[in-house]
Amino acid sequence: SFSLPRILVRSKLSHTCSHKCPPDPFFACLDAKAIQLSMSSHILGHVANAVMLVSTGLFWLPLLLPRSFPYISSQSYAKEGFCVMDPPEAPLLNSHLLCFYFDTLAAAAFALLPSSMMRYSGVSKLRTNAVGIFGHGVGHLFLYLNSPLSSASSFLDQPLHMQVAILLFSISFFYMFFLSIPPLPKAHVAPLAILAGVPLNTLIPPQLSFSYVQTVLLCTSCFYESVQRDKPTHYTSYSVIVHLPVSFVGWLEGTRCDEWVRSVGGHLIYDAAIPISLVLFACWRVWVGKLEVEEEEGKKTEAGVSQVGEKAKGE
Repeated sequence: SFSLPRILVRSKLSHTCSHKCPPDPFFACLDAKAIQLSMSSHILGHVANAVMLVSTGLFWLPLLLPRSFPYISSQSYAKEGFCVMDPPEAPLLNSHLLCFYFDTLAAAAFALLPSSMMRYSGVSKLRTNAVGIFGHGVGHLFLYLNSPLSSASSFLDQPLHMQVAILLFSISFFYMFFLSIPPLPKAHVAPLAILAGVPLNTLIPPQLSFSYVQTVLLCTSCFYESVQRDKPTHYTSYSVIVHLPVSFVGWLEGTRCDEWVRSVGGHLIYDAAIPISLVLFACWRVWVGKLEVEEEEGKKTEAGVSQVGEKAKGE
């Protein structure tokens, strides 16, 4: 059962981390000199989150201002807001339906995780994200049944009472989701819900509304995780393993849709990236947690042996 990464991590844990172990040893024990300092101050996690936020901002510029920032090369993505595979001979393989299938299965798997895994730091995020992932999939099912390009009418064309109702619904929607983000202070929930809900109906094109909602929720969570004072031990590994891949896959979908992304499922690659990244994060946390337990048991064994030796010498 020996493996090189395991030997490296255990070796570094015993030699470098016995002196000062960083709060989240994501790669820190593989290259102590290069990464240990960054990990101990959460710098690597901050960098990952900053890259994700900046990348997301740059991605949205050409979608909202295509003439000023014409660097989203996939015209179909800019038009529809998604990279959609829709084979006429197989309608059940539409990208939105594939996302619904995948998200439903992933949410069920996360909800049914054994309680024994919850003792590892951060693994509970899979279970708490199950409802959101399923809701995301249901949103894709709705988009398949009701295309925003064909059914949505202009917000400004609605009667006043409908405009008020739509705004209240959007603000309430964001309010409920923001309440579920632990690092978000309660005093910030209502103002942020207003700031996010009003543009959804007044500024964002209908075909981009679904992507806008997901982007706002992800970026809000990412930002407040970065600025909270008491960060969890899994802060850095979650930022690197989960946040970064999602932003990179978004760029692939937006810039390579017409070239090859549509042929391999379209938007499915983005939806799949989120649960897959969460699974990889959980595997890492379980692995590191078991190593930490082994190290602790080893220290106790060594302490017990030394105590026996001292007693033997005294006798």
